[in-house]
Amino acid sequence: MAMERKWTLLVVAAIAIAVVLVLAFMFMGDDDGDGDGGPGPNEVWIDGLAFEPFNLTVSVGATVTWTNNDAVSHTVSSDDVGLFESDTMTNGETFQFTFTEVGQYYYHCALHPEMHGVITVVA
Repeated sequence: MAMERKWTLLVVAAIAIAVVLVLAFMFMGDDDGDGDGGPGPNEVWIDGLAFEPFNLTVSVGATVTWTNNDAVSHTVSSDDVGLFESDTMTNGETFQFTFTEVGQYYYHCALHPEMHGVITVVA
């Protein structure tokens, strides 16, 4: 009987450790490999009513991906009217634009005018 109880406790402990490890790996996601869990190269995250990073530098020809990680809807709208304009994005949706010329490209969220960002394109 005592041996059976030890095996039961051992199995329960092993299951508990497995659950903890699975949960730990689920919450350790890191898109860019630098350990901070932030956006990777050529990515902008929308979270907490802000674009992260505020100023992203990319090379000519790079495609930038914006991802809405916020609980509310947002847009990505070029300050240079007509250059680029996303549809309204809900949580989890993305928008992409390819930058083909050197320069600084200012943008904002049309739904939250206090939200701004800059893409700096270099040769």
